[in-house]
Amino acid sequence: MLIEIRLLKPNDFEAYIHLREQALANVPEAFGASEAREAPLRKSRFEAMQKSTSNFIVGAFADGQLVGMVGYLRNSYEKLKHKGAIWGVYLEEAYRGQKISSQMLRKAVDKAFDESDIRLIQLGVGSANHPAIKLYANVGFDVYGVEKEGLFVNGKYIDEYLMVKFRDGLYPKEEEAVN
Repeated sequence: MLIEIRLLKPNDFEAYIHLREQALANVPEAFGASEAREAPLRKSRFEAMQKSTSNFIVGAFADGQLVGMVGYLRNSYEKLKHKGAIWGVYLEEAYRGQKISSQMLRKAVDKAFDESDIRLIQLGVGSANHPAIKLYANVGFDVYGVEKEGLFVNGKYIDEYLMVKFRDGLYPKEEEAVN
C-alpha cells in the first residue's frame, strides 16, 4: 500500500466531503463542528482555503484514496497573527497505528512554521482522547490548560486539553514572555 501525504487540491473536494462527514459521524466528541452547521459552509470554506497561502489541509492518501486529514488555520487578527491552530484531525480506523497521523501532523506543523512570523500552533483535544493526546505530545505539543466542559456532545460535557507547540519547541523564558 502506497501512502502519500500532501496538501489537498481543489479536485480533492468530493473526497474531503466524504471523509469530513465520516469523521463528524464516527467521532462527534472529537470535533467542535457538527454536520448540520458545517455542511452549508463547507464548499466556500474549502475554496477559500485553496486560495489562501496560510491556511491548508494536509491529506493522507492510501493508493489514491483520501483516508486522513489535518487542517491548519492561521489567525488573521493583527495582534494574533503569530499564532495558528490545528483542526479537524482524523484518520480512518483501518489506517491507525501506522504513524500516518504523525506524518500528516508533522507536515502541517512544518508547513505552518515555514511562515517565519508564526511563533506557535495551538489545538484542543478531548481530555479522554488518549491516543490523540499521545500523538500531539509525540509531535511536540504540550498541555497548557484545560477548558472545563469545552464541548457538549450527545448530552455529555467533555473537558478539552489546550495544547501548544512553539516554533523552538519550548515555552518562552519568563523574561521573554513579560517583554
